[in-house]
Amino acid sequence: MANIISGFVLQKKLVTVHSVMNKITGGLLFVLPLTAGFIDLRYSAAIVSAIAVFAAVQEGHYIRTGRIETKMNNDINREEIHHMKLDPAPYEMIKSGSKTTELRLFDEKRRRINPGDTIVFTNNETGEKLFTRVLKLHCFKDFEELYKALPLMQCGYSEDDIDKASPSDMEQYYSIEEQRRYGVVGIELSRLELTTDE
Repeated sequence: MANIISGFVLQKKLVTVHSVMNKITGGLLFVLPLTAGFIDLRYSAAIVSAIAVFAAVQEGHYIRTGRIETKMNNDINREEIHHMKLDPAPYEMIKSGSKTTELRLFDEKRRRINPGDTIVFTNNETGEKLFTRVLKLHCFKDFEELYKALPLMQCGYSEDDIDKASPSDMEQYYSIEEQRRYGVVGIELSRLELTTDE
């Protein structure tokens, strides 16, 4: 209940994390009565309780820190296609493969993205479109935290400007208030060999 309340306070919506530990806990609770005949309930219940506590603490950590590794739901056999615009310079870096992580605000639009989805980037000047596959989402509370964790050479910086890289560089796109409200995400990508010109 505490995790549900804190998730609603922080993200303004009901948040549940179906982590591996949660699933293990559910499975053990189902099996627990079946073991009563040959395992002392005091020991088996203690083990299940410890795992359940760990799962609850882990879920709360994920919700409160925003580090939710968004995974594609295998029960939904569907690929989503998302559209984003880019200035020419970052567009060409993704196209060349030198940039493999796109940095964005983790707002409602980006929360719909899952690993395995396709993102179509449009060059703001030429209208050319670049197709990419989402490999992983790296979620953080703000860009200061993200900049400490991710390799910035894969996030759009080069050897010429990496020494001057700063989280404040992203404030021209997203304010501190927006970062605190939504969190931020590094979208790890691979390029699909398909481009189009309008």
